Amino acid sequence: MKTLTQLKQAMKAPMYRELTGRELLIYKTGFKNGFRMSLQQSKAKIEGQLLKLKLRQERFEERKWFSIGQKESLSSNFRYSS
Repeated sequence: MKTLTQLKQAMKAPMYRELTGRELLIYKTGFKNGFRMSLQQSKAKIEGQLLKLKLRQERFEERKWFSIGQKESLSSNFRYSS
């Protein structure tokens, strides 16, 4: 577990050595909760960006087919008028 190893390394810092067990538990809980919240927020942000990208891609495909249809109709109109 990546979070646990990061927490263990952080608790080896000199500022945490003289804390009571209760204080260490509070820091540990805060670290875990903060880590989870950051993961949730980044996951939500990535999902939102993926959704935007998917919508842009769909619009691009629609425009691509629309422009192809216009070119075909213009070329067919040109043939008939010549």
